[in-house]
Amino acid sequence: MRLIDYFERGLRYDPERACLIDASGDLSYREVGEHSNRTANALLAGGLRAEDTGAQAKNSRAILGRA
Repeated sequence: MRLIDYFERGLRYDPERACLIDASGDLSYREVGEHSNRTANALLAGGLRAEDTGAQAKNSRAILGRA
């Protein structure tokens, strides 16, 4: 299984379960999924195409706009 498969499984079967946990608290699979979809839609609206690749981000909840 790929990493995304594990995430999608958590989102499907237990969406309120903690997905990301750090010193600021936790975010559920549902919350992370909602933020991820908003980010993906904004990138697509900005001209990114599905076949484009590449991203770099700090390993932090700040990437989700929830610092």
